[in-house]
Order: sequence, then structure tokens, then C-alpha cells
Amino acid sequence: MSGQSSGNPPSANVLLEKVLASNNALLLRLDRLEGALAKLTSEVAGPRLSIPASKSTSELKSMKRQIDDKVAHLPDAKKTRGTSVSLHEAWDKWFMSAPPMYASKGTVDRQTKAQSRAIVAFMRLFVNDNGYVLDPSQIDYRSTVMEVGLLLESRATAFLRTFGSTANVVGPALKALR
Repeated sequence: MSGQSSGNPPSANVLLEKVLASNNALLLRLDRLEGALAKLTSEVAGPRLSIPASKSTSELKSMKRQIDDKVAHLPDAKKTRGTSVSLHEAWDKWFMSAPPMYASKGTVDRQTKAQSRAIVAFMRLFVNDNGYVLDPSQIDYRSTVMEVGLLLESRATAFLRTFGSTANVVGPALKALR
């Protein structure tokens, strides 16, 4: 086979050598990165949380389990923000929750109940002269509550917009009313 030219693909041995060299270079780079990470971890978190690069996988798993056990006994972080509730959702919860929020004692936290009471009272200001009738024994009670809530929400947000407020959820709407 003297007709082979320099354009032929390299032999398997040459390819294997290139792959092994590339693999060794990657392993060396990985070792450097792990060393730098261990150094940064010890600087930031202190020596207690630093993970030596020489630990085996089983030792690391055992350390992780110990840390997880310690963390599991810590109290949960305080919830800093509640979910945003639109005006019509507050209206619906006020009348349709079981038991109704206005009649509940202790099932709803005081702040939520106070905010809902204030926003429902504000929305009631926008009822037209015909009023509304909400009778829980009626078949269409839920749909009536939702329709009235959506109508009053649109009127209340339109009122707030006249004063430059873009509030459409309970918290900001109450803040705009203060």
C-alpha cells in the first residue's frame, strides 16, 4: 500500500494518544479548579465548611449528611412576603371560603382578615344604587359573588387610577388608600 498519501486519516494509536493527552490535560485543569474552589470556600465560609480536595466520595457524602442533619433542626426562615391577592380574589375569599372569612375565628391570621375587611369595605363603596344580593342558599351564589367582585374590582381600580395609583392587588391598594 505505497499509495497512501498524507491526507489519509490518522491511525487509531495516534487518535488514542491525542485523546489520552487531552484527558490528562482536563484532569490537571480539574485538579487546579478544585484546589482554587477549596481555597475560596475556606476563605469565605471558614475552616469548618471547607472541603479538602483529598476527601473521597463516601467521606464527602457523609459530611453532607451531617450538615443536612444539622440544617434540618434549624427553624425555617421567616416568611417575609405573602402572596399577592387581587381585589376580586379577596372579595371571593371574604364571602366564599368555608366558613366565610367574616365569620371565621382563628382560622385566618389577623392581618389577612383585617386587610380583607378593609378592601371589601372599600369595594362596597362602588356598589351602584341597585345594590347586590348575596344569599348563600341560592344556586348561583358563587357566580354572583364572582361577578360582583369583578365589577367592583374594576370600579375600585379605576378610582385608584384617577389618583395616580396602578395598584390592583390588596397590599398596594390599601397603601394607596392611606
